[in-house]
Amino acid sequence: MRYGGQAGNCALGKGGHELATNKEIVENAYASFATGDVPAALGAMADHIQWTEADGFPLASTYVGPQAVLEGVFMRSGESAVTSR
Repeated sequence: MRYGGQAGNCALGKGGHELATNKEIVENAYASFATGDVPAALGAMADHIQWTEADGFPLASTYVGPQAVLEGVFMRSGESAVTSR
């Protein structure tokens, strides 16, 4: 499922259904990760998502696509937290 809309408002999509705001999309994706519902979290991402982790950090790179974000950021972020202690 993909979400649409613009920040700060709820636009109407096809069929007059209310679309989630950008904030709601991100909150719901993180909530899905927190409860272990990875497919729902990845479903909130566009197929062509580009997620950039800043230079100088352990995961520094740009990850393209939901699977790359999952494997390169979320699955590895726990590893870097453990190894940086």
